[in-house]
Amino acid sequence: DSVFFSGYWTNRLSEPARPRDMNIDLTNKIEFLPVFEEQIGVRFEAIYAYDDGCGHIYVNGELHPSHGVHLSQSVEVVLCAYDSKGRLIEKSTAWCTAESFFGFEAFSLIILTHSRDGLDPIAKLRLFPKSM
Repeated sequence: DSVFFSGYWTNRLSEPARPRDMNIDLTNKIEFLPVFEEQIGVRFEAIYAYDDGCGHIYVNGELHPSHGVHLSQSVEVVLCAYDSKGRLIEKSTAWCTAESFFGFEAFSLIILTHSRDGLDPIAKLRLFPKSM
């Protein structure tokens, strides 16, 4: 969880804090798979991706059913990160169960990048739903 510390957001008090407005917006690097969304009967809204400058990429958003307020099945939200050569570098997932779902579900996914120092930067993020 994030911690508000002296006007700055940080994930751990041991990390250097930085102002929230200094995050690097990566939303334009997200690729969606509309066919997957249509097949599973969901859509993504309110998506925001950013690099916090401390070795993490966050993708926040909401999962909505295409129609109504219930999911017809449980859904796994998958985030994949790729380098400039198209290699899958990191994956993160979140789960939304049909039994407890109503209206929409907010999610936050994290990709760790601090271990990639000196390597190809993340070139593309892919966000898609998957049946559970």
